Amino acid sequence: MSVAQLKSELQRLNPGQTAGRVIRVAPGYLVADGPLRAPGDLCRISDITGKDRGLAEVVSVESGSVSLVPVQARGSVRPGDRVELLAERSEIPVGDAFSGRLVDATGQMLDDAGPLDTIRVVSANRPAPKPLARASQLNALETGGKVIDALLPIARGQRIGIFAAAGVGKTTLVTQMARQTRCDH
Repeated sequence: MSVAQLKSELQRLNPGQTAGRVIRVAPGYLVADGPLRAPGDLCRISDITGKDRGLAEVVSVESGSVSLVPVQARGSVRPGDRVELLAERSEIPVGDAFSGRLVDATGQMLDDAGPLDTIRVVSANRPAPKPLARASQLNALETGGKVIDALLPIARGQRIGIFAAAGVGKTTLVTQMARQTRCDH
């Protein structure tokens, strides 16, 4: 590749690009020609008159296009609408202050309980903790489901995923666990 071709390609990609246009609207996601930013970054979508259409999060970046998932909708998004970088997700708030509170995908409070008291901010791009540095798996959480407790015990604080086809009882299982498990949250 020649220097001229490389310059042309770099200008086309424009890593510092902060805006673009919606080129496709699909069920549940949008495709835009920019901004070509990292997954997790937030973008504001507005129509050609500048009317706010809501926020979307970057979920995928390809050569020349970016896929976004709307997190706040304020109207119908159409091809040609402006997509502008709002914030890079380098830090996120965490803490027990979120317990029992109702928040949206952007971290804004949706309940009337006032602002959060004590939160700390951590990097969104940090490595996962090493397995041996995590909480001990010795404290089993009694779920009230004899089969789960005997054959597939869950530790306190452990994250679990419940995956199955439609109609086989995922909601029933989660409801049963929520009712029978003695826990704070």
